[in-house]
Amino acid sequence: MVDETSDSAAKPQAKKRRRSQTSPAGRKKKEDQAQSTTPTIFGDPIRTLIIDNGGFNLKYGWSTDQRPEIIPNITARLKHQFTVLVGDELNQVQNPNSLHANTRSTERGMIVNLGNQTLVWKRMLDKLGVIVPQNSEAAGAFGWSINSRKRTAVADSEQKIPSNTVAVLLLLPPHCPRVLLNQILNVWLTDFGVCRIGFAISSIMAGEEHSKWCTSCTIDLGWSSTLVVPSFKKKPVTHTAIRRMPIGGRHMINMLKYYMSYRQYNLMEQEIIMREVFECLSFVALDFGHEMKIAQDTPAGRRHYDRDFILPDYQTSHRSSTRLPLALQKEIEMQQAGIDNDQEEDDEDDDEDFNDEGSDGSNCSEGDNDVEDNADSEDETEEEKRTRLLRERAERERLRKAQEQEEQALLVSVERFTVPEVLFRPQDAGMQAQLVGLSQAVVQAVEACPEPYHPALYRSVFITGGVSKIPNLKERLEAELRSLVSPDYQVCVASSESPIAQCWIGGQKWIKDKSVAEWSIGAESLVATPDKQRGVYSSLLIQNGGWYI
Repeated sequence: MVDETSDSAAKPQAKKRRRSQTSPAGRKKKEDQAQSTTPTIFGDPIRTLIIDNGGFNLKYGWSTDQRPEIIPNITARLKHQFTVLVGDELNQVQNPNSLHANTRSTERGMIVNLGNQTLVWKRMLDKLGVIVPQNSEAAGAFGWSINSRKRTAVADSEQKIPSNTVAVLLLLPPHCPRVLLNQILNVWLTDFGVCRIGFAISSIMAGEEHSKWCTSCTIDLGWSSTLVVPSFKKKPVTHTAIRRMPIGGRHMINMLKYYMSYRQYNLMEQEIIMREVFECLSFVALDFGHEMKIAQDTPAGRRHYDRDFILPDYQTSHRSSTRLPLALQKEIEMQQAGIDNDQEEDDEDDDEDFNDEGSDGSNCSEGDNDVEDNADSEDETEEEKRTRLLRERAERERLRKAQEQEEQALLVSVERFTVPEVLFRPQDAGMQAQLVGLSQAVVQAVEACPEPYHPALYRSVFITGGVSKIPNLKERLEAELRSLVSPDYQVCVASSESPIAQCWIGGQKWIKDKSVAEWSIGAESLVATPDKQRGVYSSLLIQNGGWYI
């Protein structure tokens, strides 16, 4: 009996001992995990991340990098799948037609889908190796803790960077609503856990200031809109002088889709192909009336600016290509050989007669084969030589037609310069009558500034943005500005060597000689009183040259 009571008395003690062992250790372990995953609110940054949040591409990189990295600012998913592809993951898809539910984060240059934009930002941080907190609301909503093992973009050997050691400079367009900035602050400081964040106007950062007057009239030709921003020492001259045109790369690509779908194939759903056509073939006409006169007098396929855009079939070829139309190639060969057009037409009639005879079988004999074998012999008569040449020409024509049937080619003619013409003549595209062209918008922006700034601003017109890569844009703009501006002012138009990364490069130069506290605010602003938070917020925007609603 003594043994039974001792055994029964020992059981509760073992149970209590297990509780005493697990409870304090479990609490301590959870506290250590929380401290390791929760960022330090009032920490000092070690690295500075610069982000140019464009409507089409996201340009990002550390302040010590030479060039920024670029990923598409878009999400999509494959058909019949639920996995969402973010940013550069879309580039791994060979056939873009298999993508479904393409979602962009911006509209008219402003972020309108913050959830989608957060996914792109998270993909960017994964590629940089930045570790974000796993206990935030965004991490639970998007499942970052679950998907981090499956879809990590950083190798295990690469360095992991805690987010509480990172300061972020985010480049946004002017007149960004205050409510949107508050939401962006909460995402970066709370969900991503960075220690500091600052804002700057992307168009002002992209400007190249004049070496003597420190002025710049920046023309930012972007994906969603075109902005004209006069600035002085990296700040707007006056906020009422900023001009915005609702014309960008997306609008011109949509116009190209309508034109090509009306005349040839239905390409309304082929945005990627039409973007390639626009980037490869578009140009600005220096004399629009002269080019249209050529289009009226010359048939399609024989104009000097006509091009064939070969579509990929995603079976044998995955990339598109361009070439001269076959009729234009033939005409150029005739000009180089010095053959008259009338003589060529007579030869074409002989080719048709020869093909008709060959189809009946009357002209196909063994003697013809002997003629082909002895083509270079001295005994070949003029008639036999002519017959041999006609046969070779007919064979080339047959191969050409067979190649045309296998390939799908778009004939791009006047669309090459009529689509970019909307920048200078927006009324031709059916837009508002009060909407002015690019050259008039530059004049309005400069004239809205105080008069002492006018000579310096006209001398420092700077073009940047992805659309600025269109050929002849700089020359056309300079010619039209010269006709609109007073002859007392000198007009100088310059363009960027790297227009896509120009905003990021400008932001890198801007913070080079500044302390972090001058251009950013920390997480303490979120826990401050409303009056103090408003004061810190306003001073930050004023120092950065921003004007927000």
